[in-house]
Amino acid sequence: EMAERHINFALEKQPENAAYWQISAMLNAEANQLEQAKLDLEKSTTYQPDNPKAWTKMAEINRRMGDLPQALHNIRQASHLDPKDQNIANYEMQLLLDQKNFDDLEVRATEIRSVDPGNETATIFLAKAMANQGKFDQALTFLGKAADQQPGNVQLVLERIKIKKDQLGIEVVLPELVALAETQPNRSDVLTTLTDWLIQSNRLEEAEEVAQTILRIMPEEAQVYVMLGRLQRMKGKLDQAIAHLSEAVTLEPTLVDAYIELGKTYQERRDLERAIDAFQKGSQANQSDPRPYYHAGLALKDCKDYSGAEIMLKEAKKYAPEDVNIIRQLGAVTALNLINNLREAN
Repeated sequence: EMAERHINFALEKQPENAAYWQISAMLNAEANQLEQAKLDLEKSTTYQPDNPKAWTKMAEINRRMGDLPQALHNIRQASHLDPKDQNIANYEMQLLLDQKNFDDLEVRATEIRSVDPGNETATIFLAKAMANQGKFDQALTFLGKAADQQPGNVQLVLERIKIKKDQLGIEVVLPELVALAETQPNRSDVLTTLTDWLIQSNRLEEAEEVAQTILRIMPEEAQVYVMLGRLQRMKGKLDQAIAHLSEAVTLEPTLVDAYIELGKTYQERRDLERAIDAFQKGSQANQSDPRPYYHAGLALKDCKDYSGAEIMLKEAKKYAPEDVNIIRQLGAVTALNLINNLREAN
């Protein structure tokens, strides 16, 4: 609040200061006031249209508001202003992946690698584009060659294992990831992936042991607290789960996974009001992610609020139109809502 007062006072004195509008946007974004943050950035880019950082921040706000096409337009504007900024290029590739625009992602990653063949991020995104189009063997061969050209590049090896998992399944590929973790005991990305896969394989004790190892390496890693929260929820230790997930939200207030797990935990405690609140906060953190809407819809369905559930599931379907679970639940809730309306009319 004090920071907001200071920046508002500064803007009263210098209303055409683009940097001040960026600061105001950052504060509003942290408070999930995304509409106001967007207005602030529009003013910032009006007064200083050649600032790539402002356009990058605008892209992030539009992504969180669910407008991925506009976010992509913003980041390309930033890239035009600063074509050598690799962080901007990486964000553009991430947005293309989020949009499931795998053809354009393959083109963009190839363009970057034509200038910088050893670019690790572009190499990984290119492999992801191939794999998401079903070209698993091509992606694995490509990553294998890239890893041979960059000995010791653990990230390329890890990405290759992830793609093999998508092709062959966790149980087949898990031993390969365990072997990598044994040679890389201080790599949090490897250990985090291993924790996640162990949870998916229902090997909960091993998963918790690995997660605790990560915390010793990176004690403020929010994603690890999410995993610990999920583990405790699966073990029925709901109070401990809530403590871990609350810590994750404190460390990273825009981490959607934390809100989803927190909502699920409250659901299992039959505290549906808090569950719905957690899911709604997740949707505010990233309005283009269908999962908070989906889980909020299920919680509202449990409350027999069928009209509210229908609204939430329609939002989920907007961002994941081909998701079978969303379609099925939306159909069921729509039918229940219709029946309920007919009963009330009678």
